Amino acid sequence: MGSPRVKTTVIAAAALALASGGTAAYLLLGDPAPAAAAQTVAVERGEVALTASASGTVAAARTWSLGFDTEAEVTEVHVSAGDTVAAGDVLASIDDTEAAAAVDDAEAALDEAQDDLDAAESDAGSAVTCETATTEQPGTEQPGTEQSGTTGTGGAQATTCDSGTGTDPVLTAQQRRNQAEADLADAEAALDATELTAPADGTVMSVSAGAGTVLGAGTALIELADLTTVTVEAAFAEADAAALTPGQAVTVAFGDTDEPVDAQVGAVDLVGTDTDGLVTYGVTITLAAAPDDALAGSTATVTVVLDSAPDALWVPAAALRDIDGDTATAEVVHDDGTTEARDVVIGLRGDDGIAVASGLAEGETVSLGGL
Repeated sequence: MGSPRVKTTVIAAAALALASGGTAAYLLLGDPAPAAAAQTVAVERGEVALTASASGTVAAARTWSLGFDTEAEVTEVHVSAGDTVAAGDVLASIDDTEAAAAVDDAEAALDEAQDDLDAAESDAGSAVTCETATTEQPGTEQPGTEQSGTTGTGGAQATTCDSGTGTDPVLTAQQRRNQAEADLADAEAALDATELTAPADGTVMSVSAGAGTVLGAGTALIELADLTTVTVEAAFAEADAAALTPGQAVTVAFGDTDEPVDAQVGAVDLVGTDTDGLVTYGVTITLAAAPDDALAGSTATVTVVLDSAPDALWVPAAALRDIDGDTATAEVVHDDGTTEARDVVIGLRGDDGIAVASGLAEGETVSLGGL
């Protein structure tokens, strides 16, 4: 019973081999396989745009690095990164013992100077003006002569005050008071400086130290930013940057899912940066409004339209060959399947297609496979 089964298997295998051999023979000796039909596309009307894009970093339009004017130990820090604060809020403090004592001393000095000024003004008001009174005797004065300043038979002269030292006590006291007032203002400013306050509404971006840390004069303790207005700092290639001007409209995308927002060019750096032979120019992009997830330091993509043809006939670049300046050749496919090589005049070469000035009509079919 085993032989028929073996025979059947052999016959089936032989048939399969014959079929395979026949197929191989067809592939080797028969007619070539039919060529795939060329892809075609219709000539369309629409906008052709040439754009440039660059990656950039989101930055706050206004930032502040805040620290104390003198070296001191931080006694309190009242905020953390991410906190929102209002203008005038106290962010951190240093020891104010010496500053407060200096204010007390300055206030006492001002009180004393004021008392001295009051006394000087009182003395000046009661003083008698220094005058010389002369009593002349009749018949003793000779014409054309003046009386001397001595007392004699011919007249009487009396002085009611002396000349003093020549200084003005009121002026001196006033100057001392003015200086004391200025010293108090300085002392009060120094006391105010023991508290670090927010210069404007903003968000705390970072805090570099905590209570107990001794900071050098001018060392930044808190970084504050106004995130209500953000900018994007992007680097454009030299050729693209040359076409950018302040006020030019752009769009900015902050993520894959966010819709691009409208913005404009704020400034273009005058000097480029050469990195391994690639020259780029920094461009600041300003936004009227930004999405909530546009955090400082995050990445954004800036796109600017360098040129556009808003209502033009256009075809994909693959539909044209032998492009030379503003001329090219297209293969027009007719309804009956025949083709025709057609010279065309082209215009703007955009990102997604090339504008056609003449040579093709809207709705005509052209081949994407070339001639």
